[in-house]
Amino acid sequence: MTYENMVRLIQKMKPLSITNIKDVSSSNIDIYRIYSKEGVFNLLSLSCKSLRFYIKGENQLALIPFIHGSYLYHRKHWVLTECFDLFSSSPINDKNIYNLIDSIISFQNYYCKNKYETIARSTTAAYQSKIFQFASKEKNDILRKALFALYNQIEYVQEAITINDFSSNNFAVDAKGNIKVFDFQSCQFLPYPIMLSRIITNYLPCPLLNGQIIDIKQKKVSDYYYDHFLSKKGITKVEFDKTLELFIFYDYYFHFKKHSPSANIRKFLLNQLAESAKNII
Repeated sequence: MTYENMVRLIQKMKPLSITNIKDVSSSNIDIYRIYSKEGVFNLLSLSCKSLRFYIKGENQLALIPFIHGSYLYHRKHWVLTECFDLFSSSPINDKNIYNLIDSIISFQNYYCKNKYETIARSTTAAYQSKIFQFASKEKNDILRKALFALYNQIEYVQEAITINDFSSNNFAVDAKGNIKVFDFQSCQFLPYPIMLSRIITNYLPCPLLNGQIIDIKQKKVSDYYYDHFLSKKGITKVEFDKTLELFIFYDYYFHFKKHSPSANIRKFLLNQLAESAKNII
């Protein structure tokens, strides 16, 4: 798109005296920084599915960037949002993790399935099927038992809206330091522990070398999530703790299986995981 056409597009959404436009795209989405006399904004090209989350959120959710307008241009959905920056390193730290958990709780409460069932589909059956495939082929007795324990437990776990893409490429930070997610193409209804498990396994220190699936620091985060969200949904603390450990186990298992740099490292990590998993089966 030419500079002139981009300026015309932006004016359709919000009249601005534009002084400069800079390409700040991520690896998976087109993003432009809009400098104007009225302030600094971001212009994003989104999928139709992602756009629905922005529009239906009605600027009420801290996790979703504030939207100033949207427009369909040459079969692409464009939105003008508040300014946010992409992360160059890990987006989650001790200072912002609880604010992020608050934002996730609000997000999951807002997009409850009985109200927004059409915004995303349930993929729990496919997720469960993948676990069964791993379990059926797993030769390690402890790992196999843990996989089958999760497979059977999923039948009793409530679903919640879930952002599947929890890579750092999908995180941003606003001017106040709040974490944002800007691409919702991966959103599906899945068992509620998955989002919390992904945060723990991707962004908190791994405790497996100490023979644990979850350590004290991670337990504080999970307790906060339970106290502010699941305690109000008829889920007992004992049920939650056991279920979360199984999902954390599986996230580690899947990552080690698929992303270990070598066979020897994969074997070592899976052996560590098996030792830690003795306490959850």
